[in-house]
Amino acid sequence: MPAELCECSKLKNLCASNNELTSLPDEIGKLENLLFLFIYDNKLEELPKSIRNCKEIINLNSSKNRLISLPDEIGEKLKFLDLSYNQFKQVPAAIGKCLKLKTLDLSNNKLKKLNANINNLKDLDSLYLQNNKFKQFPIKITNLKNLVLLCLSGNQLKKIPSKIEELTKLRKLYLNNNQLGQFPLELTNLKDLTLLDLSENHLKALPAAIENFKNLDELWLNYNKLKTLPNKIGKLRNLSRLYLSNNKLRELPKKIKKLRRLLILDLRSNKLKTLPYKMRKMSSSIILLWLEGNEIAESGMEKKTLGKKELEEHFEDHVDFTN
Repeated sequence: MPAELCECSKLKNLCASNNELTSLPDEIGKLENLLFLFIYDNKLEELPKSIRNCKEIINLNSSKNRLISLPDEIGEKLKFLDLSYNQFKQVPAAIGKCLKLKTLDLSNNKLKKLNANINNLKDLDSLYLQNNKFKQFPIKITNLKNLVLLCLSGNQLKKIPSKIEELTKLRKLYLNNNQLGQFPLELTNLKDLTLLDLSENHLKALPAAIENFKNLDELWLNYNKLKTLPNKIGKLRNLSRLYLSNNKLRELPKKIKKLRRLLILDLRSNKLKTLPYKMRKMSSSIILLWLEGNEIAESGMEKKTLGKKELEEHFEDHVDFTN
């Protein structure tokens, strides 16, 4: 990047993304009015120390580079920091000084644990840590009391600590593509969750306490080993999307009929042959009933179950059997 560009002292937005930059000029520190700095998708291995002089920056996106560390200071007013797709093995100390940070993306790095400096981020509401190398849930996360969104998908987690219930403001939790063998009961205390993604794990059953998720709007359970669903799933009255594809379900509980706000029900690639007769009452809300990859019978038992004939009659073009 030409150093002359840094003579534009009133510059507020700088985008130098999608190039092949291997370094930034030290003169970048002259951009004292800079608010937005986008330098993602380059070949940067470090950022100049002079970036500390860009004290007004609120949004820094340096994803998709080759960074392994940061300067000691990167901006005390930062609110949005994206360092995804780099080579970090630990959380840089500079991040702990960004006390106004709202969103932090450290996904797709090589992190195995979180440093104590993460505790300083009291205002953080969104934390992305997917596709790292965590084998244990980073317990320091539970000190971030204002978290609304937490993404830990694509790691190697086998269990969730009970302290997660201290994240009382959490609304969206992504734990997909981990190694959870049992449904984490600890999650059922997060009663204000609106989205929970536990897909691509090794779950064999759901607890009755799933009824606690009264505010849940989306539930992702695809690619697990579920053979049955509890009747209590009918208590999730605000659920609009339920993803259950690629499990081992042979039947659905009758109480599923109570999910009257359900818009999408994904049941692909299970072992279903019929559906409960009372599910016909859900036809007024469902816009997609996905049954591809099952062996649905041509007809169900009168007033007991629904086969293809009855499903097409009630759900019309909102049911999909396509193989």
